[in-house]
Amino acid sequence: MAPKKFSIAALVAAATISFIISGIGGALLSEWLARPKPLVTVSALGFTGADKQVATSDALRNITNDSKWFKEYRKFESFEKLAKDYKKTEELKLNLERALTLIDDWLKSNEHICQGENQLTLKELDAVPFMQEEIICSSLFGMALRGEFENVPVQISVLKNCNLVTELAKDKFRYILYMREKNIVFPFDAAKTKTEVGFMENLAYSFAAGNGKNIVYYMQKASEASNREIRLLTGLLGELEKSMNPATALSVRAEVFNSGRKPLVVKPYALLRVVNDDVERRDYLLRLTTLLSAESVNFSNKYQEDGGDVVVEGFLPTLEDRSYVLVPPNDSIRLQLASDEALGEAGSKLRAIYNANVLRAKLILVTDAGEQIASDPTIFGASANADVQRELLGAE
Repeated sequence: MAPKKFSIAALVAAATISFIISGIGGALLSEWLARPKPLVTVSALGFTGADKQVATSDALRNITNDSKWFKEYRKFESFEKLAKDYKKTEELKLNLERALTLIDDWLKSNEHICQGENQLTLKELDAVPFMQEEIICSSLFGMALRGEFENVPVQISVLKNCNLVTELAKDKFRYILYMREKNIVFPFDAAKTKTEVGFMENLAYSFAAGNGKNIVYYMQKASEASNREIRLLTGLLGELEKSMNPATALSVRAEVFNSGRKPLVVKPYALLRVVNDDVERRDYLLRLTTLLSAESVNFSNKYQEDGGDVVVEGFLPTLEDRSYVLVPPNDSIRLQLASDEALGEAGSKLRAIYNANVLRAKLILVTDAGEQIASDPTIFGASANADVQRELLGAE
């Protein structure tokens, strides 16, 4: 068989086509290698206030009206005020529970000792819970100024004739009890009547004289008040949750890393997908609220400062920035996003799952080309849970 002959023109054409194809292929390969390579990580998930003003229930207003620690709420209050009061309520409840334990333990050990005429020594006086917990002082001072002490075992006329265990001074507004390294101030400047001043005077002299009968009486009163306030604060927390949960929105902090050689452009909104097996899958639309600098690590919520019955935005809407986000090559940015709408009925359920430390979710972003990029599903909660602990133990 004769060898096949190729014309010079055919060889040149084939070489040209091969060169063009290889050039295009190389360019495409280079383009593909240089493409943006995003990695999305959700670093924090929490809740923020979606509604600036929250309607308060009759039950909530009644509780704050009965409480000695809060002013009665109006029909509408700012979410920020309710959030601050919720935290304050939790702290008060914990402090009162701790104080109640101290008082009850002290009464069990000392109530029978103090029934006689013996004076407490300065050391014994210093061990009284009144001297140990500021919230007990505040509670008893408030009761004195409201005139709530009746049938005190030992009256002031007797106490003033006793030898005092420690020095008690008085100025225009207060009594000052000197307890070695510390002083206890008994203020009466807020008293409205002489009777109320007398209640505060009896309280101060009872401790200055180390009068066991009166001190037991006051500790019993503090125990009763603490029990009452703890029940009230527990109810207040529940009513605050009922008002706040529907008005909350999701808040997410995330980081986007681009390991490619070309910039990545991300649209200023995202979806948070809850993927718990025992919860109906639900997507929540989030919008970019702020870009976080590398130094910015504060995840605090921003709320309107003042409460009121209405919120007026004005005639013209304010300028709102919804710019696309640019992630430079081989660099990262931090995003903070929040849902525009309140969670409504889903708020209580999501908070419950979050508080149980089993809220499982992933974040889905969209590039300017319409491609979705998503984080891995991550578990979020109020504190580290068993799954996180297992991961940490498995890493050892």
